[in-house]
Amino acid sequence: MVLSAVSAILSRENALILPLLLLFYHYTFNFKKKILLYAFFSIFGITLGYILVRQTILSSFLANIACTTTLFERMPGFFVAIVNYMRLLILPFNLHTEYGLRLFKFYDPKAILGIIIVAVLSIYAFRKRDTDKIFFSL
Repeated sequence: MVLSAVSAILSRENALILPLLLLFYHYTFNFKKKILLYAFFSIFGITLGYILVRQTILSSFLANIACTTTLFERMPGFFVAIVNYMRLLILPFNLHTEYGLRLFKFYDPKAILGIIIVAVLSIYAFRKRDTDKIFFSL
């Protein structure tokens, strides 16, 4: 499991969310097994180590290659993407393979709407957690 996590992190940075997913899974199903906690701490350590290496050693190397942005600068784009995907589910017009690399601010109306959508869906999911375990695990 740890080798798979290392491979995933080195191949795609989206895998950095794995420790949070393990905690979420553990909390959802109330597992009492210690192996999941050991896996969490080992994967959390690997993730933390990668983030430290990425911020110290690789950031200076990548700055010479291309213009990089920080996670905080890209985060509002996640909420804008949520709004855009919700719109595409309802009205599938103006479809593209690439939507651009535009940076957004947290005060952008689409980012604010995305934050509201994520908050409402999270609150709904946590309220359904006790009554519908299958819904919450999806």
